[in-house]
Amino acid sequence: MKHYHLRWSAPADDHPDWIACEVSDDGHVLRLVEHFAMGWADYRDAAREEAQSLWDRPFNAEEIRQDGTLALHETTPEKFESLWAKSGD
Repeated sequence: MKHYHLRWSAPADDHPDWIACEVSDDGHVLRLVEHFAMGWADYRDAAREEAQSLWDRPFNAEEIRQDGTLALHETTPEKFESLWAKSGD
C-alpha cells in the first residue's frame, strides 16, 4: 500500500486543489481525500462505493509525474490517516 499527495499547479474552479490517496499494490485507488479551494473536502472510499477503484484506470505515479500539471509526492500512511480521520469515519 502506498499513499500519495497530488497538487495541481493551476486547478480548475470545479476541481480539487489537492488530493491525498491510498493506492493498493496493484494500482487501485482505495480511498481518497479531495480538498477544494472553498475550504471543504470530500472523502471517498472504494469499498463504500462498491467499486474496485475510485479511478478509471490503474494509478501510475510515473505517468502522473510526467503530466506536468500535477505535483506528486509519496506521503506516509500516518499523514494520510490524519487527513482521513477528519472525515469522521
